[in-house]
Parts: sequence; C-alpha cells; structure tokens
Amino acid sequence: ALRNDNFAAFLNYVNESGNASWELLQNITPLGATAHQEMALTLALCRKLLGGEGAVRVHGGGFAGTVLAFVPNDKYDCFKEDFEDAAGRECCHKLEITE
Repeated sequence: ALRNDNFAAFLNYVNESGNASWELLQNITPLGATAHQEMALTLALCRKLLGGEGAVRVHGGGFAGTVLAFVPNDKYDCFKEDFEDAAGRECCHKLEITE
C-alpha cells in the first residue's frame, strides 16, 4: 500500500492487523491475567480518541509491548492531551517519519 502511495489502505491494514492480535489471536493479555486489561483498555481508548481516523494496534511481543497509533497531524495535540488525561502524563510520545 505504501509503495503504491495508498496511505488509507495502509491504515486499514494496520487496524486489521491490530484487530487480529486483539480479537482473533487474543494475545494482548497473558493467560490468567484477567484482572490486568491495560492493553485492551489502551487500545479501546485510542480507538475512541481517533474517532475512525488514523489507526492503532498493539506492537511488540510478550503479550503486551506498546500501542502504536497513527494519529492525523492536526489531531495529535488533542489526542495526546486526552490520552494522557486517562493514562498518565508523559506516556504518549510522538514519532515522525520523514523521507
């Protein structure tokens, strides 16, 4: 998708991959750790804050890792503020990819 300059398709694939990890493979919570749903809560919060834009998925191994969110540039400041209101300050870090 990126090679074909189709960023919308790329975001869709990121979301589909994230959904597969969470909903189909169910590999975001260690077995027996039902009291610890931090990653599921984080993914759900990101989905809500993105409001159908961008993309989000769990990234990393070991039944957790981190969440990778693709946030539209014009929505980032609001996303960060709202996310950190819920999850804690300094837990959201902006990465920029340049050519």
